[in-house]
Amino acid sequence: MALEILSSAEKKECEKLVHEKAQIEGTLAAEGGPDLPFLLDACTSLSALMDELREISGKMGEIGYAALNTKVKFSRKVRHKGKEIVRFEQKLMRAYEQKRISLGHLQKMAEIIKLLKANKLDRAQEEAEGFRRLLETSRKFKLIADALSKKRAQVEKAKRSMTAQLSELEWLEKEPGPDLEKTGRHEERTHILESIPKIRSDYVQLLRSTPSGELLKKIRDEKLEDLGFPAITAEGLAALSAYLHKAGLESKTCGQLLELAELSPQKLKHLAIDLGEFRREVLERREFLIQVLSLQSGEFLGDRSGGSPALAHLSGQSEEARKAMARLTELDRTAEEDEREWKRVREIGRKKEGLAGVEKSSLVASLQALEALEMLLDEKALPEPGRTEGAPAQKKGDESAAGPVWKFLKSFMGK
Repeated sequence: MALEILSSAEKKECEKLVHEKAQIEGTLAAEGGPDLPFLLDACTSLSALMDELREISGKMGEIGYAALNTKVKFSRKVRHKGKEIVRFEQKLMRAYEQKRISLGHLQKMAEIIKLLKANKLDRAQEEAEGFRRLLETSRKFKLIADALSKKRAQVEKAKRSMTAQLSELEWLEKEPGPDLEKTGRHEERTHILESIPKIRSDYVQLLRSTPSGELLKKIRDEKLEDLGFPAITAEGLAALSAYLHKAGLESKTCGQLLELAELSPQKLKHLAIDLGEFRREVLERREFLIQVLSLQSGEFLGDRSGGSPALAHLSGQSEEARKAMARLTELDRTAEEDEREWKRVREIGRKKEGLAGVEKSSLVASLQALEALEMLLDEKALPEPGRTEGAPAQKKGDESAAGPVWKFLKSFMGK
């Protein structure tokens, strides 16, 4: 967009429009009298009156053959239009008394109204030509001003974008180079943290495949319940352990015990399992066994923050886990500053990628050109028509009368 705005053809077109806008603004200020808004409003009302009277005049020849009801409606419309003309005259007189319309404009409109009353529509149209041109001029002024306003918005958007790019370039110039030691430590720590779920998963799978007798002993000795392991009372744990030992089922995993629970009483009896004791000690703790099989999705070893009991427990389960946890403890000492440096380096990379191919000198030159075009659109650096590039511009004339024109037209023409 910026390149298009700065093209030679568009700049010349902007200069042309700015000149034309200034000339029209001066014309409107000169011809508008003491109150341009009122005059344009009066011109619009007069134009509408003339159009309506011409429509009424065109129907005069047909109304004689119309139905009575149609004639009555037409007659009312004519009377209404006559009253409207009278109100318009009164409005003009009040405006003159309030010095909102010049004597010349008042006299010209009075002459046109007189012709309208005499049904001399063509003559009235001719006399109103000046007012019609004034309305056309005001419409043209708004079209030009709208076009320049859109171009101004494009310039502002391009300027904001380039200013942001320049700010990022200057930020990059001031930033020191990356500290590869810190970023390396952060990436290593991240890798270890990402590996912990896999270490936990392997350990959980090991527990699920551990014989129930051994698992119950581990639960008791290592206080696994404190780490989120499914809860079982000390009495329940002791009773279940004793039963499994007595029944010769200690070698069965929790999953295998649940499979036995699905067997019919006849099959359990065939396996020499006492049904009453099995129901009391195993089936009554069915929910506990199911939770053991669901450890992967449970809360067991869920707190994996630095220095947590869960990580300490995991570090004692394998050499891989021990080394990983020891290194993580070491990396935690500089974790905050390492992460800050990693984020800073990543931000540098992101900005460099976004500014690929952008040169500061070209950006500064483009910004200066945009500012010059912005001044032109603001009419602060308006070149004289026909002036060669680089020649000094003359000062603009007094705009005290023309200054308010655009403010009014923007609202008036938008009605």
